[in-house]
Amino acid sequence: MRPILMKGHERPLTFLKYNRDGDLLFSCAKDHTPTVWFADNGERLGTYRGHNGAVWCCDVSRDSSLLLTGSADQTAKLWNVKTGTWGFGKATSRTKASNSTTISTWNHI
Repeated sequence: MRPILMKGHERPLTFLKYNRDGDLLFSCAKDHTPTVWFADNGERLGTYRGHNGAVWCCDVSRDSSLLLTGSADQTAKLWNVKTGTWGFGKATSRTKASNSTTISTWNHI
């Protein structure tokens, strides 16, 4: 196996995650922009724009259709992997949890 150089992030990486099949690699960084790459050659497939803070973590669904990201902007976003869009509905209410975390309730369209 040879190393692959992937150029694209403007700030340090915070997290890397392969999908279940091992053909996609998702990266998170302090540049606010999660990115998806072909794992075999390092080609960038796309970026997910919408966070206003460093993105600390991510996880991808078993079928690689959804990406969940967590950011320093105090949001978690659910992305469509293929289209790069986030939010599958709109926030209609907010609830305060016992530990002062704000939880958004989503209406699914």
